[in-house]
Amino acid sequence: MANIKRFLALPTAFALLALALVSPVSAQTIPMLSVTAYTQIQTVVPRGADNANFATITLDARNSSEDIEVRSLPIRLVAGAGADVGDLDNCQAYNAADMDSALNTGDNVDDLSAGDNTLTFNNPLTVEEGTITTLWIQCDVAADAALGETFQVNVMPITSIEATSVDSDEDLVFPTSSVVGTGSVIAIGDVGSVIIPPPVVVTPTFPNTGNGGDAAGNVAVIALSLAVLALGVVGIKKYAR
Repeated sequence: MANIKRFLALPTAFALLALALVSPVSAQTIPMLSVTAYTQIQTVVPRGADNANFATITLDARNSSEDIEVRSLPIRLVAGAGADVGDLDNCQAYNAADMDSALNTGDNVDDLSAGDNTLTFNNPLTVEEGTITTLWIQCDVAADAALGETFQVNVMPITSIEATSVDSDEDLVFPTSSVVGTGSVIAIGDVGSVIIPPPVVVTPTFPNTGNGGDAAGNVAVIALSLAVLALGVVGIKKYAR
């Protein structure tokens, strides 16, 4: 019996250590938000189009311990191929999960300029912890826009984003705060260009740990611990024979 106990001691200790490394982290409170420009399939929009999609942007709170309220979105508009920014009008942000109304309307719909811009929302947009929210940036295109001119909407370094935690006064953590997220280059095509629905980035099925860490990694550690423990039990059975 003493030999069996010694045989079981190592895998048991390993499993307990792994679980201990996971558990304390889960108790931390870290409001966290990542903002990313997502690559689109649609790269040509017809001139004269209304609500043409020029950017797909994700607000990622999967690793946050709290809900996040976002009040504005800083973007950078790059006009290429001699493009006239005046060919874009009524540029608005939409929550892909609720297309009934834009996030910025009325006085918050400003003419975009080449360079840095801020889309200010009428009301705070809540990004729930453990989820991803997809935003679409859509504009009307002038009927006489030049064929071939291009536009690109990039995500600004998000230290300038106006966002707060819903549940606490904790400062937000921005994992990509120094990065300019590069969006797709969208070209103006002729009338009749095929319109492809923009993508919606769905929340993966891994559970939110609420700790600012990687849920998938924690699941993997737990699974490995259980596997080692199971091997120890198998070894005991063989040893006992």
